Amino acid sequence: MSPLEVIGLALGSGGVGSILTAAIQMRLNHSAVQVDQFNAIVDAQNKRIDELHRQIGELKANLHGEMREHNETKRRYRITLRYIRDLRDWLNSSGVAHLANTAVPGIPSEVQDDL
Repeated sequence: MSPLEVIGLALGSGGVGSILTAAIQMRLNHSAVQVDQFNAIVDAQNKRIDELHRQIGELKANLHGEMREHNETKRRYRITLRYIRDLRDWLNSSGVAHLANTAVPGIPSEVQDDL
């Protein structure tokens, strides 16, 4: 026997008992609807959170790739600057006669394909 049936029997089958039983039943139904709505909202939010986690994973992977490329670009930049400094030093050393008798500094192999 449910609690509602017990209450209904205790109050009798008259109008007051019926009204009270109906009110309690309506309140329980309303609570069940609220719980169902809450569960639907929670499920929707969990799906959104899962999608955001997936997107964060993709962004992290993309960021790591960009960081690797950036580090490689910085490395080539430093090599190229060193080569430019070597050329500058070669051009500034001992005048024109020196330039004719010495070889131009070689292009570093790390950046040869980029030039």
